[in-house]
Amino acid sequence: MTEREEGRCPEREAVIATIDGVPVTLAEYERAVRRNRPRVLNHFFQQFKTCETPEFWTTSFAGEIPLELLKQTALDESVMVKIRQMIAKDYDVVQDISHKAFLEQLAAENERRAKAIAGQQVVYGPVRYSEDAYFEYYMTRLAAAVKQKLEQEERRRATCEQTLWNYYCSWRTELYLDPG
Repeated sequence: MTEREEGRCPEREAVIATIDGVPVTLAEYERAVRRNRPRVLNHFFQQFKTCETPEFWTTSFAGEIPLELLKQTALDESVMVKIRQMIAKDYDVVQDISHKAFLEQLAAENERRAKAIAGQQVVYGPVRYSEDAYFEYYMTRLAAAVKQKLEQEERRRATCEQTLWNYYCSWRTELYLDPG
């Protein structure tokens, strides 16, 4: 596989937007374009009964241009993904949310799977993840880990509130009763 096929091309790491100083790279945007292309095609098929032709992406349908909708949808998704990653980082679920770190994790996981298969061990899921498939797996794991941290925090908060309430109940007559 070439560097370009594996997503390690320097121009793919170009920053196209930032959210609170955290970069969104061209590669992350391109992934969102790939993910949203079928949705945009389906939208125009459902609304206007149109198919993909060479001029489809630049034709206006009732004021909507498919290419513009795809660009905006992909940018919106890229921003939402990065915000989710930032939340995961805030909760110490992940330390590095850069695209480069994601690609390194993908390579490590694929290497781990190859070694396991070579050693005749059981491997659940695909033998080798594509970038898009691993991204789904990665984001699902991040979301589950953040949810688990939030649940732990909520349990801790409920325990603290209950402890405070118990303390208040045991001392209220002595400390807070106003004589007379």
